Amino acid sequence: GGTGAPSNQTKTYGVTLTLSSTKPTRASYVDENGSTVSYTFKGWATSSSSSTVTYKAGATYTANASITLYAVWTVTTTVMTYDIIYVTGDGTEVASQEKKKGTAITLSTTIPTRNGFTFSKWNTKSDGTGTNYNAGATYSTDADLTLYAIWAPWTHSVTFNKNGGSGSVPSNFTKTGGVDVVLSATVPVKNNHICYAWTTNANGTGKIYYAGEAYDNEQNGGTVTLYAKWDLTDV
Repeated sequence: GGTGAPSNQTKTYGVTLTLSSTKPTRASYVDENGSTVSYTFKGWATSSSSSTVTYKAGATYTANASITLYAVWTVTTTVMTYDIIYVTGDGTEVASQEKKKGTAITLSTTIPTRNGFTFSKWNTKSDGTGTNYNAGATYSTDADLTLYAIWAPWTHSVTFNKNGGSGSVPSNFTKTGGVDVVLSATVPVKNNHICYAWTTNANGTGKIYYAGEAYDNEQNGGTVTLYAKWDLTDV
């Protein structure tokens, strides 16, 4: 089935013959399953049905007899595969997969994470308008697949406490994951004190958020109370 066989050789009685070092080749092809079948020459056999190599190319032949040598091939079948790619945006990575033609595959069960968001599902479109797939679902289509993580943002409530002061405070708001909120410059008042920031503890030891700057805390549910942070003014 190959091409490029060596020319026939003549063996002289009693004289060792060095077989040709020329190696034939055999064309690869794609079978009905889409797999690539390729051939590598191994050597020569004395029977067309044999898979055992009797003589290598360039070997010596000492028998005083005519002989026909048949190519022995190593057959390699490379199954057609399809790539499954997971796109998580700002989330943690999920390793890609490779699906073999004609077989089903279980999609990755790895759940990506992202600060401020909960993973919801996979979708074939980044805006979520395509086909949905759950982690660990079965995929059987013979085609490449790119899946985009669909995220549900965390939300929590933020309230303000005058912490012994009086006057106006910013309006309460809902913080959505991934969206910073600029804190209002509105602050309460207190005799001999000035408020220029808010803290997560009434005694001022918590995290500080400055008026007019971004509130970037991320948490899934609940309420955060921000307390006016008071500093004495010069009297």
